[in-house]
Amino acid sequence: MEKQQLLAILQSCTKESLRIPEEKKQSILNNPLLKETLALLDEKMNAWRGKPIQETPFTNFKLFETTGDRMQYENGEDGYFIRRTRLVHAALSFWLYGKEEDKNELENVIWAICNEYTWCLPAHLMNHGLTHLEHKLYTTDLFACETADAFSEICFLMGDQLHPLVVERAKYLCRERVLLPYLKHGAYWEDWTTNWAAVCGGSVGRAAIYLAENDEELCEILWKLQKPFEYYQKGFAEDGTCLEGMGYWTYGYSYFLGYAEMLYRYTGGRIDMMKLGNLRAVASFQQKCYFNHRCTVNFSDAHAGSEYIFGIACYLHSILPEVKIPPLENRALYPTDGCGRWSYALRNLLWADDQVVDEPLASHYALKEAQWYLATSRDGEISLAAKGGHNLEAHNQNDVGSFHLYKNGQMIIADLGAGTYSRQYFYDDRYSFLCCCSRGHAVPVVGGKYQKEGREYAARDVQLDESGIRMDIAPAYGNENLDMLRREILFDHETGKLTIKGASQFKAEGEEIRERLILWEEPEIRKGEIIISKAGVTARVIFDPEKFTVKFAKDRHEVGKNEYDVYLLDLILQDIQQADQWQYEII
Repeated sequence: MEKQQLLAILQSCTKESLRIPEEKKQSILNNPLLKETLALLDEKMNAWRGKPIQETPFTNFKLFETTGDRMQYENGEDGYFIRRTRLVHAALSFWLYGKEEDKNELENVIWAICNEYTWCLPAHLMNHGLTHLEHKLYTTDLFACETADAFSEICFLMGDQLHPLVVERAKYLCRERVLLPYLKHGAYWEDWTTNWAAVCGGSVGRAAIYLAENDEELCEILWKLQKPFEYYQKGFAEDGTCLEGMGYWTYGYSYFLGYAEMLYRYTGGRIDMMKLGNLRAVASFQQKCYFNHRCTVNFSDAHAGSEYIFGIACYLHSILPEVKIPPLENRALYPTDGCGRWSYALRNLLWADDQVVDEPLASHYALKEAQWYLATSRDGEISLAAKGGHNLEAHNQNDVGSFHLYKNGQMIIADLGAGTYSRQYFYDDRYSFLCCCSRGHAVPVVGGKYQKEGREYAARDVQLDESGIRMDIAPAYGNENLDMLRREILFDHETGKLTIKGASQFKAEGEEIRERLILWEEPEIRKGEIIISKAGVTARVIFDPEKFTVKFAKDRHEVGKNEYDVYLLDLILQDIQQADQWQYEII
């Protein structure tokens, strides 16, 4: 579309199309699938209402650059995300119920966020957070953009009921800190193929529709936003897989969808972003990553047990018949997530369908572009996720050839998921973290060495079908002596039995190979079998004791404020020759 065509469309649009009918509130209040969410909203508001909103001290602001710590500034009792979580709860409560005390809470938290030195996180100030440069205050990172998105919509929906000074200050700062900097300078995330392009782009676009001073200014911003969304869709495999992981699919796609739906409604259907690239295929990715018993695929920096945004799933299902709603037990019940994202929270309520019922899970997905194999046993009790891939994926972990296995809702063979986000985690020390290094994944250890990071360290000759995934993962190790390391991960849909087959070929002398498994609890080793337990659920690793010896070591995995024991279980192949074959089973 040419810029003049876009301007002509925008000149015929009206913001009245963005109003939410009053009767929608009643349908939300009467939706039985939102009953728990609304109860949690009330509970949190009763705990917060009238309590002071704390300012984050400079001591916490400077921690990222001085120690690498993000937790205190972002998630402490006086943290950045606490204020945004209070914002969302107060705004939803006031919008739904219109109580005077919630109005006061909303005005106070808007005022407190306006008082922040910057809306950008110190972690995103490009290592200049302690340099007093004026333009650094207006860095359009994820959360500055999200703040503008939230303020602009809250002011549009409820501004006539709030104090004019609060509303005008919020709008002014949205323009000064986000819209005008983007309009004048663009942003560093415009050519990123990750969630950033969608979250920042969607937030800027929605704020612009609400706050642009005229159609020409709005046209200029929306025209510029075509670039990040084109790059965003390029970040997915052709089959729609998000290599960043399930949580980042939710994050990026939800903001894309919020913007796409708003633009479609604002322009009377004349601009339909769902037609961009493969974003329809991307819409179906979510349903592939959820298993029974609240279990999820958690490759990359994802978390096991990630919850989905119910309203987002309902909306996608309503416009795209191929999109299925994941098991209801996996939906998020809290009014918002830990970062206080307004866009999630409102659309979860607005788009929630009260007629949804659980559908059977698919038996398997063989995602050939992404090289993912996902499967569930016939009785729905055992689920497997396995992958090939390469070691320069978004939010990369060195995990070529890895897998994780669930049984009766427990992660029997673990993928540790994300670690604690810190400066070290995203810079040169990343692969010293257990969860990022192949040392902490269910992949072989060859000659005491682990996989290397980089695009060239990848699986080759990958084959996927209904029974599993087969590949050669030798290139992932960068070992010149290793010609071939064949790996087959095979799943019996009837019984849920998992079979791992391996074969190696060395140029010269053979090197020790350890088949590693990651466990949450200490294993019990017997002759020819290993008993793995997790919360009362038990599985057995069956192996040839003439072929393998077994050892395990305890390690630690840190996530946020929590640390967990982790067990690294090794099946060590005896007498490796230049060529060898082996297998073991998990039942």
